[in-house]
Amino acid sequence: MPRPRIERETTVCYNEEEDNALVWSASPVFQRKMERLGVEHCKSASRPEAGVEESRCYRVPKGWVKIRPARVLTDEQRTKLQLLASQRFGRGKTNSTLSSEGKEANTKQDRDENELTIDSELDDVGV
Repeated sequence: MPRPRIERETTVCYNEEEDNALVWSASPVFQRKMERLGVEHCKSASRPEAGVEESRCYRVPKGWVKIRPARVLTDEQRTKLQLLASQRFGRGKTNSTLSSEGKEANTKQDRDENELTIDSELDDVGV
């Protein structure tokens, strides 16, 4: 019988001396993700009555461990980003970009100027 969801946890442990982090997981979803990444487990544990492997331990580079806070946008920033995305990716356009005036940018110079405009607009919005 599988573990309850509350017990399917993952723990990351690393120190400043070693280059690798130790990751212990009892989550089948996380274990499949590690397998897809090609990471081999260094230890595993199972309950004798269950007869199946339940948790695994992995060694991964510390650079893989990231903590990224969620990006919180105001309504104004979200609207501005939606406008910029529609200009940049121009609905229905595949190999070209729309300039800030809505015209198609065909030359490299036009695209570069458009990139600068969009980047400066992102700075104005605070993104």
